[in-house]
Amino acid sequence: MDIRGLQPRSPAPGAGHPASGEAPNPVLSERSERAAAQARLEAFAAGSEPEAPPSCGTDDDDASPQSGVPGAVLFAREPSDVHEVEPTDVKQGAIADCYLMATLCALAGSPAGRDLIRRAITENKNARGETVSYTVTLHRPDAGWLRTTFTDVRVTVDATFPSRHAIPAAAPDGRAEVWPLVLEKAYAAYVGSYRAIGGHGGLPADAMRVLTGREASCIALSRTLGIPSYGATELQRDLIAGKLIVLGTGAATARADLVAKHAYWVSGTTVQNGKLYVTLHNPWNALDPAPVPVEDLDRLFTAVHVGSVR
Repeated sequence: MDIRGLQPRSPAPGAGHPASGEAPNPVLSERSERAAAQARLEAFAAGSEPEAPPSCGTDDDDASPQSGVPGAVLFAREPSDVHEVEPTDVKQGAIADCYLMATLCALAGSPAGRDLIRRAITENKNARGETVSYTVTLHRPDAGWLRTTFTDVRVTVDATFPSRHAIPAAAPDGRAEVWPLVLEKAYAAYVGSYRAIGGHGGLPADAMRVLTGREASCIALSRTLGIPSYGATELQRDLIAGKLIVLGTGAATARADLVAKHAYWVSGTTVQNGKLYVTLHNPWNALDPAPVPVEDLDRLFTAVHVGSVR
């Protein structure tokens, strides 16, 4: 199945294209103002829960002017990178799709996930060798009686992006790494629009299914007779198995360094004073929270999303 979608719109009279792939200053100013007004950075929340509207992102991302990213390359190795594809390449912009961005971080954090990302994207070049579009292989889940099957879906998108897109990782030679932007645009085309992926939030488990072609689970965090629905045993099992693990917060948080209605990639665990903690990565590629005690997962988060690559 092939999809061609999200071609650029003509800019409105007087509207200009962004000078680069970086988020424009008005967006940063807007974020700062809301952070000051609402405290604890809640205005940055990206809506990991579908029933709660996010606090950022607009309904006109599909209609906004789109432009190419100067110096765009699909993959690049920044000075701090071990691999060309790294979780730190992912930097959520002003579109409210933290659930998708956190899933991309999870994929980029494992060898199998990095391989999947590289194989999923094909550059389409013109006669001059310039990249004019990308074809991305996604996977449509089809629920059956006994199990879910997946159909490959090839999504072709052009090489332009709206101003509120994910922010490219900057290489020291002036190049801009755009694989997160490409996957974001392909996912938007698959779902229907940027508005669809950012207007009402989403579930990391759904993004995992579409990106990997494998089943994923959304587990509500709770306790029954004092036993957590997902605790240290399950977490360590899934980490050892190389699973993709993303945690989602609710409409309010009990810790100042956690953002409400947001998604975090579980990057690993650490032990402090004999207690097991999870380490988390924020898909803004900034403001990572301090490690969280595993015993507090059901108090601080509403759900854990678990998927796999293999």
